[in-house]
Amino acid sequence: MTNARKSRIAILRERLKTAEESGQPTYDVPFRGKNIPLRKIQVETEFPLYRIQSGRTRRAQSRYLDEHPDLPADFFSDPEDPQVQKAQHELLLRLIGEMELDKDLEEKGQRSPLILTFDGAVVDGNRRLAALREETSEYVDAVVLPEDAQNHEIYETELELQMQRETKARYNWIDQALHLEYGITQLHEKVETLANRMRLSVEEVQEELSKLKLVRLYLDWLGQPNKYHKVPSDSAGSLEQAFEDIEQRLSSAPMKRKAEAERRMIRNACFAAIHRQAGYQDIRNLIRHLSQDSRKVLTRVKEREPALGAPMSRDESSAPAAPPLSDSSDPLIAIMGEVSPVKDASVDELLAIVTDPAKKEKAGTILLEVVEELEAEAKDAKQAQVPLRLVQRAVSDLKKIDLDKDTEHIDQIAKALSDVFTEAERVKRLIETLQSES
Repeated sequence: MTNARKSRIAILRERLKTAEESGQPTYDVPFRGKNIPLRKIQVETEFPLYRIQSGRTRRAQSRYLDEHPDLPADFFSDPEDPQVQKAQHELLLRLIGEMELDKDLEEKGQRSPLILTFDGAVVDGNRRLAALREETSEYVDAVVLPEDAQNHEIYETELELQMQRETKARYNWIDQALHLEYGITQLHEKVETLANRMRLSVEEVQEELSKLKLVRLYLDWLGQPNKYHKVPSDSAGSLEQAFEDIEQRLSSAPMKRKAEAERRMIRNACFAAIHRQAGYQDIRNLIRHLSQDSRKVLTRVKEREPALGAPMSRDESSAPAAPPLSDSSDPLIAIMGEVSPVKDASVDELLAIVTDPAKKEKAGTILLEVVEELEAEAKDAKQAQVPLRLVQRAVSDLKKIDLDKDTEHIDQIAKALSDVFTEAERVKRLIETLQSES
């Protein structure tokens, strides 16, 4: 234990003793499954240590290390290091500005005390402390968790506070997933416990962790492992939904029946599109067309950018396309079909394109353009089939008619049927005219 830490512990013990003797007010904090009253104290604003393992700053720390390549990868491992505390202060100020919380903090001030560990680390209130230090406030209100609090209990308190305070800014989804993973792998928390603390189902927690695995695969594909700030983000959550869609479809039973190369091709193609800021609808369309007819997609890609791949052979280009897929309320399920995987050279070529560092950047843009074109063509084709579907529906409805001597409104039925004959003749003449003109 460092001398500085011993000193902080002694100071907090003395402040708590004084607060207890003078009957200072208490503040309820969730701890060990219930709210416990803790005495309020005041400490100098420069006294507490920022919590380096804060769930909110993992991506920010990743960006900081990227901006300072001279620092070691484990720079943020020692919270006692003054340089680490200084860096964390910069990151917290940046977060306040990015989330537009500076005005909120200025107007509302310190409405609740900081929550500290017994040795002075901030469990809750890191951003508020950073703002107060910038305002050069001399003192800050605080409460202190019991000295026997274990790391996993401190972690659980942090999660409880995050979920119950409505003024809190929402965690970024990657930060949240990293924080959940930290609780499971480092503190040995059970998934069920975390789900309860976060007001989530067990399945939702598992989905968060699965998305995190996919994020790591994306960063490996990008050649930037563990640099979580390199994952694109948007305020609408479209990119988070894109990762969720990829994870769900890659883990579906129909997709698992595909060849490994095809699954990797689809995944890496989605990564290339995400790298170009594609949203979830773009990803859904891309998965649909790659699964339905990768040969057609590859042909269009090479028409736009021949340098991305070698031309396909005559035999390959004339091979029959994949059979049409049945309709489904969920097109992402439909496009993956129940068809057994077959060897397709276009899959290998597309996989090479979206994996090659020299090609994959350009490939993302071209793939999005191709899919947009194919979507427009599919929409036009669907629109062109509307007349045929209407005629087929009319014939089907007429076949359902059954008349006998007791049928009512015979005269009206006869009149309506006459109108059908008239309209049928009109359409027939129109078809004959169009055929003669063509």
